[in-house]
Amino acid sequence: MYNGIGLQTPRGSGTNGYIQTNKFFVKARPLKSEPREFQNGQGQGGVSRRANKDILEHDRKRQIELKLTQLEDELLEQGFSLEVVAERVEASRKILEAFSTEDETNTSTRVSETQSHQIAAKKEKQLDVMKAALGIEEIKEGEAFDRELQEQRKQERILAREEKERERKEKQLELEKEERRKEKEAKKKEKEEAKQKKREERERREAEELAREKAEAEKRAAKRKKREEERAEEERQERAKAEERKAERSRKREEEERRSEKRRRDSKDEEEHRPEKERRRDSKDEEEHRSEKERRRDSRDEEERRSEKERRRDSKDEEERRPEKERRRDSRDEEERRPEKEWRRDSRDEEERRSEKERRRDSRDEEERRLEKERRRDSRDEEVRRSEKERRRDSRDEEERRSEKERRRDSRDDKEH
Repeated sequence: MYNGIGLQTPRGSGTNGYIQTNKFFVKARPLKSEPREFQNGQGQGGVSRRANKDILEHDRKRQIELKLTQLEDELLEQGFSLEVVAERVEASRKILEAFSTEDETNTSTRVSETQSHQIAAKKEKQLDVMKAALGIEEIKEGEAFDRELQEQRKQERILAREEKERERKEKQLELEKEERRKEKEAKKKEKEEAKQKKREERERREAEELAREKAEAEKRAAKRKKREEERAEEERQERAKAEERKAERSRKREEEERRSEKRRRDSKDEEEHRPEKERRRDSKDEEEHRSEKERRRDSRDEEERRSEKERRRDSKDEEERRPEKERRRDSRDEEERRPEKEWRRDSRDEEERRSEKERRRDSRDEEERRLEKERRRDSRDEEVRRSEKERRRDSRDEEERRSEKERRRDSRDDKEH
């Protein structure tokens, strides 16, 4: 290896590692351009020939055929049939021709120094781009010293600038008009949306009010139904208790009759075995005792009948008072709802004429009044329920006291007998 050239080691290469120069290598020499006279279409930046379009077209077709040949060789190596290869080559030919015609003057394509026509075409393209960037048109010699021509071109430039400024102002006016129109449409749309929103809000409030009224009506109906069920249950319990008391009294009466019958039999047997004097004395005591006992039983029965009548009269008065209370409460609720409905109908018309602040304040006041009414109605219902519970508790205590008195009286009677 010498000067970075050659093998690292001759071992395994089959050579002795000797390095020698390539005698057949020819260095590229720069082309010498000779000065020539100006020709047609040449500027003063240097003498150069124009690119031959036929040669450029031939080179383009040659490049296409080269790519198609490479593609055909690759397809044959991959094992495709001749018909498939021909079809694919033909399709690739159409694609390459369409692509090459669109990009035939691509400046990014690298060319060698020997392709003079390609270099000339690339240079022409660069010069055209530079002229377009600098705004240079086709220049003729001597035009710069023609005062009339320069003055004419100056006036043309001024007129063109004025025309351009006028078009810009017209366009600006059109844009301003369009912006004002859009602003008007946006304001109109906002107003329509606000109206629609107000309408939807009013409909929503009406729907909420209807739903609230419906819920309140259902709640009152449920309360009424519950009260009726409770009243029916109480009546049923009262009837059951009355039947129980009646059965208890009949049972006690039968028991008393059996006892008296037994005592009569016993006394009869004793009288048969006692002397006449004793029987008379005992019969007299028995008559006195029986008359006392009958008076007590009669007074007890009278008390029971009187208490029964009083209970019936109390229950009847209670029934009469309860519907009267319910009618009064329903009438009060109806009176409360009727002014509220009228006020709501009038307030809907009034709300459209008032400002947002007043509507909010009125809505808050209305909500407070509605809550106050609901609290009052709930408090009245609570008082009615509380009074109903107290009446039930008092009736239960009264029944317990009566039953306790009856038990005591029965016990006393048993002790006396």
